[in-house]
Amino acid sequence: MVSEYKNINITSVVSECLSCIDLISNNISNEKYDLALNGFNYFRRSFFRIYRCEELAEIKISINFVEIKLQAATATTAAAPLPMATRKNILKKLLEIKNHVENIDPATGVSYVPR
Repeated sequence: MVSEYKNINITSVVSECLSCIDLISNNISNEKYDLALNGFNYFRRSFFRIYRCEELAEIKISINFVEIKLQAATATTAAAPLPMATRKNILKKLLEIKNHVENIDPATGVSYVPR
C-alpha cells in the first residue's frame, strides 16, 4: 500500500512539474519573466522532492542555467529587452528539462528511458 502511494505521489508531482514547465514557457514567450521565475522556483522545489538519480549533476546544470537567466530577465525593460537568442536558449533548456521529467519512473523517481 505504501509503495502504491509512493508511485501515485511521484506520478502526481511529475504531472505538476510538466504543467509548470508549460506555464513557464508560455510566460517567457509573453515576456512575463517575473511570473516565469516564480513558476520555475515552484518547479524546482517540486522536482527535487521526487528526483533521485546519479544523473543529477547534468540536469542540475540545466536547472541552474534557466534560473540564473530568468533572474537576469526580470531586470529587463522595454528599452533593453531580453535578447531573442537568450530567450531561445532558456526555452531550449526548458525543453531538455521537460524531456528529462517525462522520463521519470513513478516507481523509483529515477530516469528509466535510455538516452
